[in-house]
Amino acid sequence: MADAMVGGGHFTATDWATALGALLASADASGAPDNEDTYYLAVLDAVEALTVRHTPIAEADLTVRKDAWTKAYHDTPHGKPVVLYGAPKGIS
Repeated sequence: MADAMVGGGHFTATDWATALGALLASADASGAPDNEDTYYLAVLDAVEALTVRHTPIAEADLTVRKDAWTKAYHDTPHGKPVVLYGAPKGIS
């Protein structure tokens, strides 16, 4: 996702490296374990923060979208593809 955002000109590779590095340093300073879960959460937080900072997508829009996907996931029977219906206007 970050590579696509950099490639699309939404933020720079330096922005990405700085944001991810800061979040990983913060996780380390707070005693978070050095594992893939910590790294994944740092990546997710960095992508979301840079998206809000460098695109017209607001933090509230991200929250609405994540909530919609969570609901769709919980409403989907096991083994079926998750489908997002009724996306909020302007957010895909």
